[in-house]
Amino acid sequence: MPGISQLSEVEIDALLPKGLEAAAVCQEYFEACESDQPDRWLACLHLEQREKATSQKPGPFAVCSWELGRDRVSKYMVKYSFTGQVGEQSYRNSEPCVELKYQPLYGPVPGYTDGAPLGEPITLSLQRQGGPRGEWRVTRGSF
Repeated sequence: MPGISQLSEVEIDALLPKGLEAAAVCQEYFEACESDQPDRWLACLHLEQREKATSQKPGPFAVCSWELGRDRVSKYMVKYSFTGQVGEQSYRNSEPCVELKYQPLYGPVPGYTDGAPLGEPITLSLQRQGGPRGEWRVTRGSF
């Protein structure tokens, strides 16, 4: 599992362009795992999800199954296909949120049909970090 980032929260946040839509943040999330860039992947997570692991609570890499994501990339060249969205919602005294669904698909690897479904679909939940005009960040979901 990756070590703890040596970058500050400000440096991590600077790894993603400003103003990305929720789907673009999800794409960054998958691409960062695919290219083994844990700091870029952390930048996709909501600040509350970036807490370091303790003896009482696992950190983001365990909660989001980073190792499973990396394993799927190395063994199956997995890609994630967008399948749907649960509409944007705003709860009272809360940041706007949305859920996006993706289907993992086999890549071009011997013995498997390229583009065939790999396991169950996954859902990523995102919230705007910092209020209604804030940046979309992943709050829940795993590979």
